[in-house]
Amino acid sequence: MTACSSNSGPGGRHSSNLPIDQQQPSAPSNLSGTALGWDSLFLEWWDAANEDGYRIYRDGSLISEVGANAVTFSDTGLKGGTTYQYTVRAYNDAGESNPCSCVVKTANPPMNVTLNYVGTKLDHDPIAPGEVRLIVLVTDGSGTEAPEMMPSSGSYDLYDRDVAEVSRRIFSSGAVGEYLKISIIAYEDDDEHLVSNLISAALPILAPSLGIPDVSGIETILSAYEQATGKPLFANEDDYVGCYEGFWSAGEAWGVGQYTWQGEGDLRVWFSIWTDSEPASAASKPLFNPSIVDSGWYVNGAKVSTATKGDTVTARLTLSGGEPGQYEMRVGRDKSWASDVVVDTETFIYDGTVAVMELSFVLPYAKGEDSTTGYWLEQWTDGIRIWSTGETYPPRLTVS
Repeated sequence: MTACSSNSGPGGRHSSNLPIDQQQPSAPSNLSGTALGWDSLFLEWWDAANEDGYRIYRDGSLISEVGANAVTFSDTGLKGGTTYQYTVRAYNDAGESNPCSCVVKTANPPMNVTLNYVGTKLDHDPIAPGEVRLIVLVTDGSGTEAPEMMPSSGSYDLYDRDVAEVSRRIFSSGAVGEYLKISIIAYEDDDEHLVSNLISAALPILAPSLGIPDVSGIETILSAYEQATGKPLFANEDDYVGCYEGFWSAGEAWGVGQYTWQGEGDLRVWFSIWTDSEPASAASKPLFNPSIVDSGWYVNGAKVSTATKGDTVTARLTLSGGEPGQYEMRVGRDKSWASDVVVDTETFIYDGTVAVMELSFVLPYAKGEDSTTGYWLEQWTDGIRIWSTGETYPPRLTVS
């Protein structure tokens, strides 16, 4: 859209009754703009008369001056997918001409999404590390995208609160659409009859009709599939690990940035949304659990592997690295013919660096009493056991 107005008129500074060097310049005409890409624009206009040069304004602010007889200007360093209003005025010593304006929009920028890491809070598998697979669907409204299985073969073996490196670009576009939507479903691929084909069929059919930009969108897909087919998308309840869904509009810059610790249920994802240059990669793998070293059992300051009933024993663990937060030590009594019993607990706030955690307790039973065989030590956080002593003596404590 171009808007130009004349500033000539009776008695005006542009009046032909004035000497030419005292007349304001006439206004330029036919201003138009063309997007050269997602971050630059090209302006051109018809030349005015009696000008010393032209002043170019963007959204009301002066951004540049060009010389007499110039009829073009390139503006760079702009935001992609953004509408700008440009005004060009001719000027000389007598003043500025009336404006000539146009509105032009830059192209949408290139956009990329990299999935950096995936993790689980629980692995849902009591026997082996969870064999986790992902169904990833990234859409921007500009075409039909198919869900991608990750990894393409095999699975991510994830224990409780574990992390696996992915480092995979899951979306790339030279000019992104008006929004960006990321949907991820995680499930355990530990059955012989895989559900991947069902998921690949369900997502592209059901997702376009739902359009809910949050986690409930995926949950609705699962429910809709079951209602439509009469059977659940996942064969067993523990197959479903969790889901993540994110939605960003053009007005939100398509969500450009780094994202960590997102997700619902037991799924955790780390990903990057970026435009023209690769984002700085993470220096190291995200730390979920701290490294835990069993520092042993102590009586009166001396390290022991066997103690006596009634002794006050101090258990020590050394934590380093990992996620800061609240952690709990538990001491339990190993019973040979019954369920184990927790003897004592201690809660600590850990800062993520290096810390020695201690728990002191009195030994209530000797070996053989109440089917006691010894004592063990565990570390918990968020209701999840993340570490325990081995099955032998030591590191378990024998009590005489």
